[in-house]
Amino acid sequence: MKIDNKSISIVIHGGCFEKNAAEVANILINYRKTFEESEIIFSISSSDFIDFDLSNEKSVFSFKKNMVSFCHIVNKYADKIAYSYMAQPLPPVFRGAPNCHANHMIESARNGLALASREFVLRTRNDLLFKDRSIVEEYIKLSENYYRKGKYTVFSSPVMISSLYTLNPFAGGRLPFHYSDWFNFGKLVDIRPIWDVPLVTLDFMTYYSTNYYMPGSKEKERNFNSRTAIEQYVYFSFFLRNLINSGLIIITMITLLWNPYRYYWIILLFLIFIT
Repeated sequence: MKIDNKSISIVIHGGCFEKNAAEVANILINYRKTFEESEIIFSISSSDFIDFDLSNEKSVFSFKKNMVSFCHIVNKYADKIAYSYMAQPLPPVFRGAPNCHANHMIESARNGLALASREFVLRTRNDLLFKDRSIVEEYIKLSENYYRKGKYTVFSSPVMISSLYTLNPFAGGRLPFHYSDWFNFGKLVDIRPIWDVPLVTLDFMTYYSTNYYMPGSKEKERNFNSRTAIEQYVYFSFFLRNLINSGLIIITMITLLWNPYRYYWIILLFLIFIT
């Protein structure tokens, strides 16, 4: 397998504020330096200085004079610019946590991926920098040495994610399908559908204000306001849609409708019986 920079789109998405503008600008500059021939899409989820009325897919503008230099950097180093208009802050996922900005993440990822045009794509948060091509070389190595396509595989090729915040469902918090949302690397046809999910609703985020926790739920599991973690929501939504015609839909439905934190052994039993 060979993946050159020309075949890669890089979707960098997240909020752009005065407090993080320098960090984000430096990350964008470094991505262009490392992936000179790649397509870079800069997707803005929210901002306290960008003029959304004047900005477009090719150029971003600021209504604050001190942030004009940031806009110049984006206009110079990004090939395309995407914006989010529908996302609003939501109540916290956990009690005592700050407001949740899941919809900013989902909408900015989805809108950025919609503009991508190369065979492969790196979707990444705008506070995360890969300083060289080692992620691509590691993807090739893992794909060639370990990837095996199974009967119920929903991707055409492997999709790489971070091990950080990809949780073991048998550990302290029993959260199946909690895959890290820090980045994805793989084929565009596989990654674009992951983020083509509905925005999170207020009802979802306040689910446990009107519903009981399952008996036997652990303390961490009883700290949730939302029905599931946001990482689970994204991948539940994706797998539910893409496995509708296979026996594996049973797994997702059990986890969604019964309880997202318990009965993981039932999921394993169904895996045994349908494969």
